[in-house]
Amino acid sequence: MALEFDEEKHLYTLNGVELPSVTEICRFLNYDTAVNAKPWLRDAAAARGTRVHEWCMLYDYDELDFSDIEPYEMGYVQAYLSFLRDYRPQWQFIEHSIGSDRLGYAGTLDRYGVIDGKTAIVDLKTTSVLRKVPLAAQLAGYCDLLFDWYGYETERFYGLHLQKDGCYELAEVEPDFETFYNCMALHNKLKRKKRVKHEQ
Repeated sequence: MALEFDEEKHLYTLNGVELPSVTEICRFLNYDTAVNAKPWLRDAAAARGTRVHEWCMLYDYDELDFSDIEPYEMGYVQAYLSFLRDYRPQWQFIEHSIGSDRLGYAGTLDRYGVIDGKTAIVDLKTTSVLRKVPLAAQLAGYCDLLFDWYGYETERFYGLHLQKDGCYELAEVEPDFETFYNCMALHNKLKRKKRVKHEQ
């Protein structure tokens, strides 16, 4: 299976078929935040999250140039380094894209590996508040993808909340499969309605 990811368009394609992402499927759970947020502020937060993810990935691969990091965003990276020092995870996957034509979606695992002797999926967050409802649904989606693609079981699920003051919170979260499946059903229904409307 050939999974391709267009980072600029945030578009996953598996064997030539476009697949929605876990984030796109779970967008309904962020509706209240998206509506109330000022567009420029929301976009800036998304861009910051992307940069922090990249810097943390580069650090894991021993390729990070700290001089590239903006001073006002250094705290997020320091928070990640503190987490690494405290827990010493053994990463198997870092920013790893996976997809399934059987499940009908794709996504990118922030981290998968072993923490405290248990296999774990870790999702990095840089938002001001860790929102556990959408996070629990996202983790469920990643769990199913990981099992479908590799047959890997996951024992623990975490949100790693990186904060600008250099602190972090590693929050264990129970994956919410029911909510994720409901979001998937709603996504598919809207997609069908859009297609029918386009064909009329």
